Amino acid sequence: MFVDAKFRRNSWIVKDGVFAVLEYPLEALLALPEPPFVLYLTKTRRKHGWIRAVQNPVLNVGRFILVVDEEKIMFEADGYVELYRFARNLYARRISKWVMLGGMPEPSVHRKYGLSWEESFRLRELQHNPLWRVVVEFKKRD
Repeated sequence: MFVDAKFRRNSWIVKDGVFAVLEYPLEALLALPEPPFVLYLTKTRRKHGWIRAVQNPVLNVGRFILVVDEEKIMFEADGYVELYRFARNLYARRISKWVMLGGMPEPSVHRKYGLSWEESFRLRELQHNPLWRVVVEFKKRD
C-alpha cells in the first residue's frame, strides 16, 4: 500500500479484501455496505491519510470515524443525510461552495440566491462543522 499511489490518490472502500475506488463518495456514504470495512476519502490526493483509515475500520454504519485525508471526523448517518439534503437544495439553486462554507451570507448574497433567513442562520451554524465541509467540498457539479 505504501508503494502503490492508488491508495493515496483515490477515495476508496475495502470490504472483504476487495478494493474499490469511490467515484462519488458523497453518494457512497448514503449506501454503505454491512460492516466491517475500511473507508477513506481524499481531496488532496497526496498524503498517506489512508493509514488512519486502516487504523479505524467501520464497525457501525450509523456512527463511525470517517477519515478524510489526515483528518478524523465523527460521522453520524442521520445527521449526514440531513446535511446532504440541505446541500443538494443549495446546489440546485447554483449557490457556490464559497457561500456554503462562509457562514452567514452577506445581505447581497442572501438576496441574490433567494436564501431564507432560516437557511442563512443554518449556514452560520454549519460553518465550523467538519462533516458539512465534507458534504460541500466533495460535491461535484451536475
